[in-house]
Amino acid sequence: MSPILKEYLNKRVVIIRTDGQCLIASLNGFDKNTNLFISNVCNRINKEFVCKAQILRGSEIALIGLLDIEDDDGLTSIDEAKIPMIKDTKNIIENEHIIWEKVYESKTK
Repeated sequence: MSPILKEYLNKRVVIIRTDGQCLIASLNGFDKNTNLFISNVCNRINKEFVCKAQILRGSEIALIGLLDIEDDDGLTSIDEAKIPMIKDTKNIIENEHIIWEKVYESKTK
């Protein structure tokens, strides 16, 4: 994804994180692991200001795209009640430690 991000530098982008949060921000920098440095971060759903600057790890990003509207005020507000919840995309395994204990036991026998 990193080569494509060159075209997005210093422009407003939409970012969907793995936890389902949707952000609008200015992309100020990135690295080969798709870690992003963003500024003027707002929540896309309620247009609430989040922070002035933030660093997002590449593993936290599900999607990033160019915002085609220059002015954030031109975006229509979204009714939160009508938005389907995005399933958390993190790979969480219940009682993972028990599985690893069994793997360890099988290797040490």
